[in-house]
Amino acid sequence: MWAPSIRFRRGWWVVALAAFSTVPAWAQVSGFRDGAAKVHLSTGSNVGEWIVRGEASPRQQAIVVFVHGGPGLYTEQRRIDEGAVFRRAGFTTAYYDRAGGGVSERLPAAEYSFEREIADLEAYRVHLNAGRLILWGNSFGASLATAYVARYPEHVAALVLTSPGTFPGTTVERDFSRTERAPVVMSREMKSAAALIDGKGAAAESRLSQSDAGRIFDDFVGSQLADGFLCKGSGISPPALPGGGNLYVQRLVSASVAKVKPANIAPGRFPVLILRGSCDFMPPANAAQYASFLGGDVVTLDAVGHGLLEDRAAVDGAIANFLRRHFARP
Repeated sequence: MWAPSIRFRRGWWVVALAAFSTVPAWAQVSGFRDGAAKVHLSTGSNVGEWIVRGEASPRQQAIVVFVHGGPGLYTEQRRIDEGAVFRRAGFTTAYYDRAGGGVSERLPAAEYSFEREIADLEAYRVHLNAGRLILWGNSFGASLATAYVARYPEHVAALVLTSPGTFPGTTVERDFSRTERAPVVMSREMKSAAALIDGKGAAAESRLSQSDAGRIFDDFVGSQLADGFLCKGSGISPPALPGGGNLYVQRLVSASVAKVKPANIAPGRFPVLILRGSCDFMPPANAAQYASFLGGDVVTLDAVGHGLLEDRAAVDGAIANFLRRHFARP
C-alpha cells in the first residue's frame, strides 16, 4: 500500500499525495495534530498549520486556504480528506487553527474579536507568500472569508463557501425542523459560563479560565450541536470531534461579528461557489445574501445537512465542476 511521504521544509509539513491512492490520503498519516507546524504570525498569533500539496504536475499556482467554522473551533481531520477534490485539480491546500482553538496558542481574552481574525487571515496569507488565495470558507469560516474579501479583494482569486454561516453584520433565525436534533438546549454549566463571558467580557478570566471554559464548550458542541449538522433520519453518525474549542473565542467573536458590515465590492469580481444542503439549519435567504454581495451561484444539494456529510460525492462534484469552469490547468 502506498503511503504519503512527509518532509519538513521551511517550517511546513508537506504531504506528497498520489492521485492513484484509494485510501483517503490523510487517513494514512498518524498523529494528525502532532504533525502541525507552528507558525508565528505578524499579528502576534501563534497558530498550528498543515499544508498538503496538490496532485499531478504542473500544479496550480493559487493556494486553497481552508477557513474553518466556529467561532472558537478548529480544523478537523476530515476537512483535510475533503480537500482532496482541490488537490486532484492541482491545488495545494493549506489549513490553520485560528488563534485560541485546536493546536493554536491562546491569546489574552481581550484580544479575541472578528477584526483580529480578519487580521490573522491576512497575516497567514503573507506567511504563505501568496499574492492571491482561493478561500474555502466553511460555516462561520464563510462569514470570515467574506469579510476578508471585502477588506482585501486584491488578494482573492476565488471563493468556495460551504454551508455558509450568518452573513456578516446580520442576524439569522436558525431552523432545526429538518435536522436530526431539535433546537439546541444549553446545560446549566454552559448557560452560566456563556452569561459570565457575555456580561464581563475578557474580565471573566479572573473567575473562569479559558481551559475550563473550553471543556464546557467541547461538551456542549459534542452533545448538542453535532447532530444538528445532519438531516432528520439520515441514518449516519456525525464524526467524532477532537476537542480544543474555546468558549471565549466563541462568545467574544460572535458578539463582534454582527457589528462588522463588509464594504461593498463589485459582484462577480472573481469566481464564487456557494454550496449548501436542503436541510441546513441556516435558511436559504442567508445563502442568497452571500450571492447578492459576491455574485456567483448557490448550489443546493437535496437531503444534505449543514455538515455536508450525507452525499460527499455530490459535494465533490459541485466543487470539481466549479474548478474546471474557472481554472484551466497551467
